[in-house]
Amino acid sequence: MSIEPSYLAAVSFLLALIASVFESDATLALRIAARDSEALRRLFDRTSGRVRAIALKLLGQPGEADDVVQDTFLEVWRAIGTYDEARGSLATWVGTIAHRRAVDV
Repeated sequence: MSIEPSYLAAVSFLLALIASVFESDATLALRIAARDSEALRRLFDRTSGRVRAIALKLLGQPGEADDVVQDTFLEVWRAIGTYDEARGSLATWVGTIAHRRAVDV
């Protein structure tokens, strides 16, 4: 019995998708610390809506909120080594950075 390559590709894609959804904060943080841009992209996909909502609520201007989103993820990239899983989730840490950035605008 042979398995179609397209079937294997679909299964591989689904397994990667499932793994990305269930990837732990610690693993994602370690990957970002190792300068894995795909890991940062995954974190962005998970949290950017919340980051923008925080910034928009505090600033009221979509353009300024978008700047805060960009600044937040630049800081995440630079400061990921300071993330401490024992103090809270990665999403909470990112939200705290966003709040500080928005207040500083």
